[in-house]
Amino acid sequence: MSNEGYGAIERTAEDDSAGEWKMELFGMFDIKEQGDFILCFKGICCAPCVGACTINTFEDRGQLVPLVLYCCCWPCFGTIKRGQIREAHGIPGSPVEDFLWSCCCGCCARVQEHIEVGDGQGGPPLPENQVMRLP
Repeated sequence: MSNEGYGAIERTAEDDSAGEWKMELFGMFDIKEQGDFILCFKGICCAPCVGACTINTFEDRGQLVPLVLYCCCWPCFGTIKRGQIREAHGIPGSPVEDFLWSCCCGCCARVQEHIEVGDGQGGPPLPENQVMRLP
């Protein structure tokens, strides 16, 4: 699964901190492969699950707590985690932008974050049977 269908910005090892998201915010709708469609579908139908999987990959703390926090406090938790991912990858932005994307375009933001945390080849894999583990 490649990230070409996501309006991707190609990066090499030297310019990994290019300051841009690997995928545009609405890039999840540019579907070219079946794997892309599955990630897009999961992002729309269960954005908190995609967010929890991304946080698990980013911090390795499990998926149950992030899933509950995404479900109960979507805008606040999404804003905090988006900001942490953005800062860790050297992407410019502000907490206000993070809040607006989390509130208004939460599904797209969760998929964009998932691609960013991944290996540049479509993001980390989403397990077929999401097994939640306690932290």
